[in-house]
Amino acid sequence: MNPRSFVTLAFLVLALGWFSYWLNFGFINKFEISNSQEHWGLLGDFLGGVINPILTFLTIIILVRSLTLQKEEVEKVKKHEKIRSFETHFFNMIGSQKVLYESFSLKIVEDNQKTEHRAAQAVISLEDTIINHKNAGSSFDEIALLFEDYDVEDKIYSVVRTFSIIVKLIEKKLRDDCGFDKTERIEYYEILINYTDFSLVRLVLIAFKYANYAQIKDLRENEEFVDVLEVLGVSDYLNDI
Repeated sequence: MNPRSFVTLAFLVLALGWFSYWLNFGFINKFEISNSQEHWGLLGDFLGGVINPILTFLTIIILVRSLTLQKEEVEKVKKHEKIRSFETHFFNMIGSQKVLYESFSLKIVEDNQKTEHRAAQAVISLEDTIINHKNAGSSFDEIALLFEDYDVEDKIYSVVRTFSIIVKLIEKKLRDDCGFDKTERIEYYEILINYTDFSLVRLVLIAFKYANYAQIKDLRENEEFVDVLEVLGVSDYLNDI
């Protein structure tokens, strides 16, 4: 309740006190206006007895409301500080992920010899190799072993681990008991995917399907993150790869 509303309500309460007095003693009982100071003193006692409890009650309500608003404002400030701290860490890690991915490379067997490719080209070559093996009739387990062979130096693991750490950061820092909810976490999962190089996202999805890293297992168990992947339409890619 704003101050103007409170003043208006206070005047209405005061008018109600006067009206109730006039209604009882003037309109109903037809008493005449007295010249006695004692009678006017009784009027003051009557009005005070009627109006003061009501005004006191309204004051308590306004005080409680004011304290509630102050608490809500403090919670908003705390949440804002948490988001600011989280986003600083979040975007710094996305920047570090980009730097790490730029130095990423794989040696892919092509025409019976190993050719080294970097970043996006390495992912494209890995995709082509997996698809060729699938078309040749290789089983899931055989392709999973092939994936392990290409990651013998943990190069894929390193970049995928960084991505999964950022997902874990969202999951940990934006928990329900920290004042956040599923909608906010999903928003940052989407931001992470949109701010990550598309070829790196595809590499994460390949690992999501074939790798046995502990971090990948965490991603598979994160239902909210998996839901985001489904919304973004990665099912067809996972089926093809």
